[in-house]
Amino acid sequence: MLAPPALARDGTSASATGSASAAIVQPITVRALEDLLFGTLAIGTDASGSITVDPASGSVAFLGALRSVCGAGGCLAHPAVFGVTGEAGRRYRIDAPASAIANPVEGAGPALSVVDIQISVSSLPGNATIGLLDSNGEDRFRLGGTLQVPAGSPAGFYRADVEVVVTYD
Repeated sequence: MLAPPALARDGTSASATGSASAAIVQPITVRALEDLLFGTLAIGTDASGSITVDPASGSVAFLGALRSVCGAGGCLAHPAVFGVTGEAGRRYRIDAPASAIANPVEGAGPALSVVDIQISVSSLPGNATIGLLDSNGEDRFRLGGTLQVPAGSPAGFYRADVEVVVTYD
């Protein structure tokens, strides 16, 4: 008895089966927990000044004629704090502007410059742009900078919007 003929290919074609897959991760989010506060300040009429808030240490330094007039209370300068949530163990990147403009909330007055905006990440100290989400998918970073105040700036409340963006790295 003869065996049935085998299905043979002539060697000019072949086939294989692959697959398509995807992994969905938790969306990354960021929210402001505390705003960057330069405090309650006074400036002379004939000299300018600045205040720098360090994001890593929270220390404050004054230069020129600018002074704090904040007593004990809620007007002391401090860095902004942002909370990040997402997929546990994932790295993320922070994008923030290098500077911003603070305008008077009411009335007229010159714009004040917020310059040298810097970030300090809780999970990776010393790193200004990359963070690492912990086992709960959480991290924080702080933002500081320098406010430049021209001589004779009128009294008022000044505000700058500083947009930060986080993305998975």
